[in-house]
Amino acid sequence: VWAALVLGGLIVGLPIALVVLQPGKTLNRHLIAVAQMLISALFIHLSGGRIEAHFHIFGALAFLAFYRDWKVLVTASAVVAADHLFRGLLWPQSVYGVLYASPWRTLEHAAWVIFEDLFLITAGLQALKDTEGHCKQQALLETSNEALENEIAQHQRAEEELTKKKAQLEEAQQLASLASWEYDFASGVATWSKEQYWMLGLEPSTFKPSFGSFLTLVHADDQQKMKDLLSDVLRTGKSFEYDVRILRPDGEIRSLHATGKIDLDDSRKPVRLTGTHLDITESRRAAESLRHSEERFQLIADATNDVIWDHNLITNSVWRNKNYSKLVGRPEGMTVDDVESWTNRLRPDDVERITGSMQKALEEGGSSWSCEYQLRCDNSTYVEILDRGYVVRDAAGQPVRVVGAMMDITERKRAEAELLSAKEAAEAASRAKSE
Repeated sequence: VWAALVLGGLIVGLPIALVVLQPGKTLNRHLIAVAQMLISALFIHLSGGRIEAHFHIFGALAFLAFYRDWKVLVTASAVVAADHLFRGLLWPQSVYGVLYASPWRTLEHAAWVIFEDLFLITAGLQALKDTEGHCKQQALLETSNEALENEIAQHQRAEEELTKKKAQLEEAQQLASLASWEYDFASGVATWSKEQYWMLGLEPSTFKPSFGSFLTLVHADDQQKMKDLLSDVLRTGKSFEYDVRILRPDGEIRSLHATGKIDLDDSRKPVRLTGTHLDITESRRAAESLRHSEERFQLIADATNDVIWDHNLITNSVWRNKNYSKLVGRPEGMTVDDVESWTNRLRPDDVERITGSMQKALEEGGSSWSCEYQLRCDNSTYVEILDRGYVVRDAAGQPVRVVGAMMDITERKRAEAELLSAKEAAEAASRAKSE
């Protein structure tokens, strides 16, 4: 018994040590197979060669089959065959339980081992094939799942990007007072952006958009124009652009500028009408205010005898009202829009003083300028001028315009001269009388 324990320990010691020290080595499998078969041989020997003990070999082979490596079974079977052959010849009682055994008995036992090997190898190869197939299916499934997850992620990113761009578009439309709309002829459904409802003073939850409902909001004086425009677009299929006034539910009148296009099918039938509305109310009001301002300025310019002028320092161009032509004796309608046309009419010895005074006002940050000088007319006579200007500066304080008025003070100067002459004559007469 003690010899069996020692021998068994020696048999299993080396495989156990290699498994602990060098796990995962292929050699370990074969050493375990050899040890397993030697333990079976020891067990058969200890049982006195009983036939039932031989089933330990079959169990050990079945255990080794879990490696799913047919080479391990071949190694184990070779050990069994060698053990039976040598012990059957030299000590048959320890393996077969008899004093004498025919060599054919060794072949019989080897045949049973080979039969089990064939079964176990076939089952192992089938298991490997099934495992490989399962692994391929699992890999394919994981690849498909990964592709699906990537597709879902891309779709989510696309949706997020679309939502972001839609929000940016809505924000841009709101900032630009721009609305978009679409009408589908097949379904008869009109789609408006949020800005379209806001622009028209409507609530999306209480108003159903359509061309007819939009037409009810159009100013009465513009409704026929809208109907004629739609008829023309349906007839020609051309893009369109128009200005229209709308009357909001709160009574406010606003002006819209619309652009759009119509999509036709192959048979030239209308499919879809799309366009945008730009709220131009404020720009219209500003233009109207500017027009009134210009009209008032023109009336003032026409009502005065002074020459009104506007010098653009950026472009160096000058605008003057028609009184300038009257002053210098030129026919009406002649345009004089440069500075040189003015400086050329100054007395040559006075140009530096006059232009220098204006340049000083511009450079020293002054807001006004005035100067008296003589201006030559087309008939070579000179008129006395009192010229005054207001300097317009930008946010940085740089001069950009000078607006002013030229007053003809020739008669005033003549009256002053006559008054001075009369005064001097009276003083001379008074002195002569006293003498």
